[in-house]
Amino acid sequence: MVASMRKLLTRALHTPALPTYYPTRGDMIAAIDQRLAVVGYTLHADDCMDIPGNAGMKLLGIDCADTDENVGYVSVSWYRMQSGRWELTAYIT
Repeated sequence: MVASMRKLLTRALHTPALPTYYPTRGDMIAAIDQRLAVVGYTLHADDCMDIPGNAGMKLLGIDCADTDENVGYVSVSWYRMQSGRWELTAYIT
């Protein structure tokens, strides 16, 4: 991934700061996808279908919204807390 694209995607993901806690795993993924959509990108749908277990890490593909061409990845880590909320960490790779 070109450095300028990484910077664009990182800013989209983290400006303003991405919330840390979510009621569901689906809400976590939707928050990331909404941030990327602002700059014309989307998460690769097939990668988002399997977010298993109460804790884990996965690379999700980032596609150009217009062409579906893969342009990079976002690393996502999740953990289900005792409260039932989900903790999210995400960064562009």
